[in-house]
Amino acid sequence: MKKWMWLRNNAELEKNFLLHTENIKQAGIDAILFSGSIEAIEKLIPITQKLKIELHIWSITGICSDPEIIKNHPDWFMLNRNGESCLQNPPYVDYYKWLCPSKLEVKKYLTERIVKLCSYPEIAGIHLDYIRYPDVILPVAIQPEYNLHQTHEEPQFDYCYCPECRQQFSAKTGIDPLDLQSPSTHTNWLKFRYDNITNLVNSLAKIVRPKLFSAAVFPTPKIAKELVRQDWTAWDIDAIFPMIYHKFYDENIEWIKTATKIDVQKLSSKTKLIPGLFLPHLTPDELPIAMQKAMESGANSIAFFDYDAEKIMKHPF
Repeated sequence: MKKWMWLRNNAELEKNFLLHTENIKQAGIDAILFSGSIEAIEKLIPITQKLKIELHIWSITGICSDPEIIKNHPDWFMLNRNGESCLQNPPYVDYYKWLCPSKLEVKKYLTERIVKLCSYPEIAGIHLDYIRYPDVILPVAIQPEYNLHQTHEEPQFDYCYCPECRQQFSAKTGIDPLDLQSPSTHTNWLKFRYDNITNLVNSLAKIVRPKLFSAAVFPTPKIAKELVRQDWTAWDIDAIFPMIYHKFYDENIEWIKTATKIDVQKLSSKTKLIPGLFLPHLTPDELPIAMQKAMESGANSIAFFDYDAEKIMKHPF
């Protein structure tokens, strides 16, 4: 069984990439999904080559923290149903600054980033994350952290109603989405946003291949659509990493098996299913049980979120 791990760059990691990558190798990990700057990627490439670990780039796609973009292109960011920009009023957390996939300039910007990453022959693949809309409803167990009890869609969390989204939807349907009495149940308005993400993903697929093209997604197709407008069963993609983080949904370990079975049934046979397990929610004794439940339900391999230098040697990968 192939084992994957998400790896976020930080100052401590970058001080000794070799040591941390050796830790990952010794723990039985075969492939890294790495998020970091171009400079960090260039430092990591020869190390992963030496240790024979696959290197995939973990690309934070929908969220933008680029100071140049924030300063020069505030109009690229999503607006909620109240007309508030997530740049000035981000929902939930300060880093929730989301680019709108309706805008041609945004598509060009994201495409150019992926083209740059694909120029490195040593990189085995590109892994998209935050390839979605902001959570219109948070996972149930996370809501109390924000003093929320979300039972229905609310306008401050419902995106995007920027001029481009409104114009494009109106051109298709003759309807301004701001005029909808019940946007949460309007099939065409929901589909417009599903398709916005799907079309972006499918356009990037042409650039990434023949490298492996993958993405981290919400745990099941139904949850993904309802919470973040993500219709990932429609994507032209090589591997899907559903984040089956059971405790976020007030579920037990058995739910890993249930969710994996649902995903296998819904996903095209040509696409690999690689469930993501959330290590902070699993004890060393529970981890092999969680892995077994995913694999016996049809998973192709397993991914772990995420690297922790102190804990990695304690987990029996």
